[in-house]
Amino acid sequence: MEQDTTSPRAVLVCTEGSLKGQRAPVGADGLMLGRGEHCDMIIKDTGVSREHARVLLHNDAVWVQDAGSRNGCFLNGRRLSRHHTLSPGDDLRIGEHRFTIELDDPFPADGSVSTFGAPRPDGLTDPSASPPPAAFSPRPAPGRVPMRGLAVLAVIIALGLLLWMFGGG
Repeated sequence: MEQDTTSPRAVLVCTEGSLKGQRAPVGADGLMLGRGEHCDMIIKDTGVSREHARVLLHNDAVWVQDAGSRNGCFLNGRRLSRHHTLSPGDDLRIGEHRFTIELDDPFPADGSVSTFGAPRPDGLTDPSASPPPAAFSPRPAPGRVPMRGLAVLAVIIALGLLLWMFGGG
């Protein structure tokens, strides 16, 4: 049987917590992590939501997104507010559990070659230049004003000042 060398071979590894040592391959369909029995990796931890986070492959990169959990996901000590790429050695904390990503040997003994990190046919090499599909898009962070809204506000203020200075009076 021929191996698929067109997608990265990434594995999510639990490094701390009751699941320590467990490994789950990350496929194109991704992995759902949480307390729910339907999750791909079930984490029995009171600090973990039923559907806590999703890890998936997209455009030769491994991505993580908080699935709207109450206690959040932390990547290298910082709380995630939107989707983010995961690299080998990154520390992903969910509740009392920690995870990292490992990549299979890019030059396995069978002679196949992993394409992870290789330039894509469209010439892009930065996975952040092409974020995951719309279904993966996070909710806007609470209390944040979109930049577009700030630009509109700045134009309204500028017009108001011009009217006041040159015609209002």
